Amino acid sequence: MLELRNIKKIYQSGALKVEALKDISLTFEKGEFVAVLGPSGCGKTTLLNVIGGLDRYDAGDLRVNGRSTKEYTEREMDAYRNHSVGFVFQSYNLISHQSVLANVELALTLSGISKKERRQRALDALRSVGLSDQVHKKPNQLSGGQMQRVAIARALVNDPAVLLADEPTGALDSVTSEQVLDVLKQLASDRLVIMVTHNQELAERYATRIIELKDGNVLNDSKPNAASNKTAASDAQKKKAMGFSTALSLSLNNLLTKRGRTLITAFAGSIGIIGIALILALSNGVNQYIINVQRNTMSSYPITIEEETFQVEGMRSAMQQAWQEKPKHEKDAVYLNAERSAHRDQMRTTITRNNLTSFKAYLDGPDNAIKPYLTDIRYGYNASFDLYTFDQDGQMRSLSSGSNMGAIGRAFSGFMPFGDSELTEITPSSSDGLAGEPFQGKNTLLAGSWPKSASEVLLELDANNELPEALLYRLGLLTEADLEALTEGEGLQTPRSWAYEDLLGLSIRLMASSDYYVPDGKGLYANLNTDQDALRAAVSQAPVLTISGIIRSNDQNNQRSGGIVYTRALTDLVIARAAQSPVVLAQQADETKSVLTGLRFAPETAAEKSEDLTRYFERLPIDQKAEFAKKAFRLYPEAFGQDTPGDEGETPSLPIPEGMSMEQIMGIMSQFTGGQQDSTGMPTIPEGGMDLLAQWAQMSGLTMESLGAGQEAQTVLLFERLKKDLDDSTIVGLYDQLVAPNIPSLQQTYADVGQVNLDTPTSITLYMDTFEHKEEIARLIEEYNQTVPAHEQINYTDFVALMISGVTNIINVISYVLIAFVAVSLVVSSIMIGIITYISVLERTKEIGILRAVGASRKDVARVFTAEAFIIGLTAGVLGIAISALLIIPINQIIFMLSNDASVKAILPPVGAVILIGISALLSLLAGWLPSRIAAKKDPVECLRAE
Repeated sequence: MLELRNIKKIYQSGALKVEALKDISLTFEKGEFVAVLGPSGCGKTTLLNVIGGLDRYDAGDLRVNGRSTKEYTEREMDAYRNHSVGFVFQSYNLISHQSVLANVELALTLSGISKKERRQRALDALRSVGLSDQVHKKPNQLSGGQMQRVAIARALVNDPAVLLADEPTGALDSVTSEQVLDVLKQLASDRLVIMVTHNQELAERYATRIIELKDGNVLNDSKPNAASNKTAASDAQKKKAMGFSTALSLSLNNLLTKRGRTLITAFAGSIGIIGIALILALSNGVNQYIINVQRNTMSSYPITIEEETFQVEGMRSAMQQAWQEKPKHEKDAVYLNAERSAHRDQMRTTITRNNLTSFKAYLDGPDNAIKPYLTDIRYGYNASFDLYTFDQDGQMRSLSSGSNMGAIGRAFSGFMPFGDSELTEITPSSSDGLAGEPFQGKNTLLAGSWPKSASEVLLELDANNELPEALLYRLGLLTEADLEALTEGEGLQTPRSWAYEDLLGLSIRLMASSDYYVPDGKGLYANLNTDQDALRAAVSQAPVLTISGIIRSNDQNNQRSGGIVYTRALTDLVIARAAQSPVVLAQQADETKSVLTGLRFAPETAAEKSEDLTRYFERLPIDQKAEFAKKAFRLYPEAFGQDTPGDEGETPSLPIPEGMSMEQIMGIMSQFTGGQQDSTGMPTIPEGGMDLLAQWAQMSGLTMESLGAGQEAQTVLLFERLKKDLDDSTIVGLYDQLVAPNIPSLQQTYADVGQVNLDTPTSITLYMDTFEHKEEIARLIEEYNQTVPAHEQINYTDFVALMISGVTNIINVISYVLIAFVAVSLVVSSIMIGIITYISVLERTKEIGILRAVGASRKDVARVFTAEAFIIGLTAGVLGIAISALLIIPINQIIFMLSNDASVKAILPPVGAVILIGISALLSLLAGWLPSRIAAKKDPVECLRAE
């Protein structure tokens, strides 16, 4: 039962108030066909809107089955409209972009009915009004009567208890009107039908009860019902919310009716996506190229662990922290800046030593987890050697240093690649120490053969089959006159070239470090570099290497200018040759003294230090002796300035040597006293100094002329004379401060003569063939560090990865900046989509009213317009990605023309494309939020009045 108690409804516009309903009290029962008559503006439609829950009353009460609707929540009121009430409007109020079947299904969709049941019930409702053959048509393809019957079917599909018809025949002819009323009368047999009409004749013919209204009051009720006080269960049922798929369907159908505008809007929204997608594709392509280069150059850029390593990351973070912690001050005075000292301290703290002995034992041991990921392990030692050639004139030339090139070599040393860059070891090598398959695969053998023994080397050419002039000179292919012409910028008269055969078999002499040391006849070993004739003779007898092949790198990015490439077998040969050399064997026979200097490595007694002091001093050149003596005078002035004892403690007075004047004596002594003078301007001579000088001159047999000509010699001879009388503490002090710091250790001596301890490498180089293996090796090294003490942990800096990381960061920063600029267009397009959605709200105002009339909640209405914005954003994202994919094709062609490298290209990552589509849809959702809220808050009654 439906009961209205003293219902009042007031419309207010500013100061103007209009009472549409004035204290209306009515009761309706099931099975009634009630006709509400009255002139326009008397409150008939308002009465229906209040009964149907579209409009709220201002006073009184509306009770449904005994329960007051004042207790209803907004959600319960939506459920009441959806389940208990069906509306039939004069203007049909069908959704134009939906089919007949979809219009009827709408109320069921809001009820959460399954698709199969929903379709069947909609078809049954259409069949009951005689429209089962019109289900796929759009409303604009039907007649007025047919559209009204569709409206009735929509109202009936949820089997409501109350059917409200507002002027259902107002826009129909008489015949069609009677057809519609026949349907309504039939429906009134099992439900309450309330119809508003102006046609009293039809009302009297079909209605079982007629109520007349005038000026908001009930003028007449032909069959009033008594009010009941019983309370029944509420008809307000729980209603499921509209599914997002339903909202998408409604919005998609609406957008399809405006395809042109939708596509233009989507294209405008896609411009930002296109820009970001192209930037992302270029950035990803360049980063992928960098990664590919890194993958392809694994053998060229392995992991190298040095004996001492500099932690770049630690230094960088320390400097950054120091900059952040730098104290601030006003610019009102001169302040101390200690940054340089701090930087030096930070550099010292970031230099660490690696225990390569322990790490090598791990790599060679059975528990080595790194080995499966390696293609080669290269242990580096200080096994240095030099290569020499003889030209056609018999002149000796060095391939490994510029020391023998004279003025020409020095002229080129500033800008030509002399030195170790011309000598390169094959990496990685094969198991026998020769050229392995990885190396052979990365180089083209132009002539000759790959090395078959340690005595065979390769000659590497650059990408243009050229060699630097300096290397050609050292190989004996260019004369000194040719090199001088090149030095002076004159160039050669004709281009020079040599057949491969001219270089194959070229002889090169090998001089290991140990080969430079020969016995000096005094029980020690002398370096041949001090005697060029002896060096030439030794080189002519040195082992011979031959060029077995000529190669060129297949790497287009190879920057080497060419040089000699030797095998690891040659390095092993040099190490073995040094181990059996006379100088190394002699040193191993007595490791207490150096075979190069005869000095002890660690003298213990004062006598031993005195002996080594004398021997060390004797080996110094005259200028170094003088400097040594001056340092000794400054360190121990009292010891060297004391009186020379004579008989009975007196100082003997010796005559001044013949021909020596006082001025000359003073000039010489000023050298001894450091220029100190007395008040008269004369040098301050220690007591007894004059006698000492005369005595020293007589004992040395020097004339006055020799004394005046060699001031350094005077200092040296004075030191030698006074040293004889020094006590042990002074001798020990002089040795510890002036000699010991300059004595090479036993290890340094072995390094100088080329002896190598195979268990203690100076570097370890790990080669791998894939980038993934490199990352796995880095992880395993970290695991190794966790199992050993701190002093045995391994630290290294991957400079290539660091460099590539820096380049990648720069590319990413540039990409982020560009994306930030392009993102502005995304914001603009989002605002535009928000405006388009708001326009859609205005265009679909009546649809909002229809949705609310059939039970849609505010959230359901908001969801419809949110879905529309989502569809536009999704379309914009997909369209943007599609256009970007097409634009990438010509962009890659342009990149290829500019770089001439097909491996550099723009690549749009699939994940990035999906993310961009998602971003476009998300931004559109955000843009559509405000218009959807505006739509949700619209008054459904006002919406139904809109045209």
